[in-house]
Amino acid sequence: MKKKILYIASLDSIHSFKWINFFLNLDYEVSVISLSKKVENYEFSKKINLHIYDKYKNKYLNTLYCLLSVIYNRKLFSLNDIIHVHYIGVNGLVSLVLKTNNLLLTAWGTDIKTNKRNSFKKFFLKILLKKSKVITTDSNEMKKLIVDIDNNVNDKIKIIKFGINTKLFSKKEYSFRIEKELKLHDFHDHLKIISLRNHDRVYDIQTLILSVEKLSKLSIKVKCLIYGTGPETENLKKLTISLGLQNNIDFMGKYHQDELPYIFSVVDCYVSTSLRDAGLSSSTQEAMSCELPSISSNKSENDIWIKNGKSGFLFENKNVDELTEILKNLKNYDLPQIGNESRKVILKDNDYNNEMMKVDAVYRNFIK
Repeated sequence: MKKKILYIASLDSIHSFKWINFFLNLDYEVSVISLSKKVENYEFSKKINLHIYDKYKNKYLNTLYCLLSVIYNRKLFSLNDIIHVHYIGVNGLVSLVLKTNNLLLTAWGTDIKTNKRNSFKKFFLKILLKKSKVITTDSNEMKKLIVDIDNNVNDKIKIIKFGINTKLFSKKEYSFRIEKELKLHDFHDHLKIISLRNHDRVYDIQTLILSVEKLSKLSIKVKCLIYGTGPETENLKKLTISLGLQNNIDFMGKYHQDELPYIFSVVDCYVSTSLRDAGLSSSTQEAMSCELPSISSNKSENDIWIKNGKSGFLFENKNVDELTEILKNLKNYDLPQIGNESRKVILKDNDYNNEMMKVDAVYRNFIK
């Protein structure tokens, strides 16, 4: 008889999709409670029981709607052998109304870093941490923050990364199809930069735009593709126009995960300007796995993964001049060798299948 897993996770994230699909393929019976609609571009690999609570535009009404519905169906949801919460915020709150001895929590980063500052939210975090059987996180920094909230949970915490599909994310031949689609055929002599972080203040895309401005003033030909969306998108576009960088910067919107390795093939480097992350960001890992020279702000645990000048490049948060200097001198490095080293790092310590099998071992220990 198949064992049943209930995920309480947001379906507007590719990371939730990857995790859920892996265990669908391992022949578990999987159900999902989500406060957001499924991303249209992504499909589950097998039949799945979906319970989506995205009826209202107001997120608080959706949360209330979800809680009332889950309480009403409490017996049904509690029949699952395992309840796994991704993001210990409102998703964790939903899990509190269910009865289970096998609660697994996966911290994503901001759920701990933001909620621990609020005494009310911290109170609920403590309840969740105490109720859980296992807590996973992808960095030692996050483990320390969780232990700061409740030092009794130290032995429950396992470091398990989200992992990269290193088969999909591998170096591809230059894609002339993608070049044409992105209208890059007239920019062969330009330094082509890609950014994939969402447009929230924490990701500090402004620093990248200001760096592009400096490069342009140095008469360096540069083209920057800024993917992602968010509350800061319009402000970032206005900044680009005010600096006269419309010909240097293109806002690309969302991308399809399967296309990303081919997009990487037509650019020269990847830049992440994020001010904080739980561990090494997924998009940075994906670029590194594709052997694309990666430049990242030096925070969280990025210096563990990226050795400056060897497997990538690091600059201090918000330091426009330092980022500009790296980009200006990029051509002086052996970039294929740096790309090769970065992939070795990902293969060794962050392969998706290896990390998910660690989760499977946790599940099997729950239901043995």
